[in-house]
Amino acid sequence: MKKENIVVIEAISSGVNYIHDIMEMGYNPVCVELYHEDEEERDHQRFLHDFNYSLVCDEFPDILMADESYEKTLEMIRELNPLLIIPASDLGIPWANKMSYELGLPGNNPNLLDKMMSKRCMQESLKNANLRYIRSRPIKSFEEAKEFMSEIGSSQVVIKPSIGRASVGVCICRNDDEIRDAIKLNEEMSSDDDEIIIQEYIGGREYALDSVSCNGVNRIVAGYRYDKIKSEGGAPIYDHALAVDENDSDFKKIIEYHKKVISAIGIEYGAVHIEYKVDDKGPVLMEVNCRVNGRVQLYFVEDKIWGEHHAGAALEAYLGCDAFFEKIDKPVIIDQMYMGKDLIVPEECFVIKSNLDTVFNDLESVISTIPLGENRIYPKTVDLSTIGGIIHLVNKDRNKLLDDLNTIKRIEKEEFDKILEIKK
Repeated sequence: MKKENIVVIEAISSGVNYIHDIMEMGYNPVCVELYHEDEEERDHQRFLHDFNYSLVCDEFPDILMADESYEKTLEMIRELNPLLIIPASDLGIPWANKMSYELGLPGNNPNLLDKMMSKRCMQESLKNANLRYIRSRPIKSFEEAKEFMSEIGSSQVVIKPSIGRASVGVCICRNDDEIRDAIKLNEEMSSDDDEIIIQEYIGGREYALDSVSCNGVNRIVAGYRYDKIKSEGGAPIYDHALAVDENDSDFKKIIEYHKKVISAIGIEYGAVHIEYKVDDKGPVLMEVNCRVNGRVQLYFVEDKIWGEHHAGAALEAYLGCDAFFEKIDKPVIIDQMYMGKDLIVPEECFVIKSNLDTVFNDLESVISTIPLGENRIYPKTVDLSTIGGIIHLVNKDRNKLLDDLNTIKRIEKEEFDKILEIKK
């Protein structure tokens, strides 16, 4: 009997877990790769997709190369008679939801895409729902940025793209020079369908929450707290993520606020990875990402932490499985302690060989490493798109986990050439 198709658009990073889960549930995954006009970018995307597929399966899934035209791609997908069309990364969100809507499949209303993707529109939605929000405004000049700062009475702001990924272009600004540099950076990298925004700066701790929805019913799957450092250019760099649960008092506050955020944005189906901050006023939304979590967090890593993983839970939600509803009241409790460490590259370099797979083998907590290629230039780390790799650590013993993390950070700082062999 021929298996029913489930279409996954742009299956990269943790989105590749969908491939594994679709197969495990007895369906056939079809991975749609979006069109890129530039030949060099096409080659890069081919490498990226092949690398990601190899993380979860020995034999690659069926692949459908998208046409430049949305309409032609929709017709190709229609012929597959898919059961679902799922966005596996940020790039897949617009087409997956529009196609699902047009084919009568479970998904989010495409009329809400601005609220789901624009960081400015997200905040306006919270304001309209009488929830705490971050004051934001689109800007095109230094003068407009200064006017906003004067209005809110703050000398510290955040300048970033309204629709962005991997913290690219995010700058914390404390003086005029940093504001000018941030605007210039974002002007150089901005696309026609995006805008530069300025926001008030919110201090406190940063968290992420993973949840899934079925016909507007939402349940929480996982939580994390981020530890970041500030780069020379003002961008916050992720150092590591720590799994947290309901025993964390700030995360517990986020859970209650999160339920209202989901309603305000209008999310009905699928996975969301939402970032929050908590200060002395309580939680506030940073951004909504309508897809599974990132950081190439593979299913077997998440399973050890939570007893389930985000992509699998999202599939249960899309399909309306009994398992989704049986877990509605499941407490958000950690099974084992987790940290995800990003490898920070101190300067641009040409990497001959990555030893990420072997250099930390003796550390008990290391469960998975994600090297990012060899014989290529690694840029200096300024955001998530420029890290040098990822190390996932899991341990029942918190102290042992911290010891292993500190060992990794020491080697990263003092013996970096043991991790990446660099051409002199």
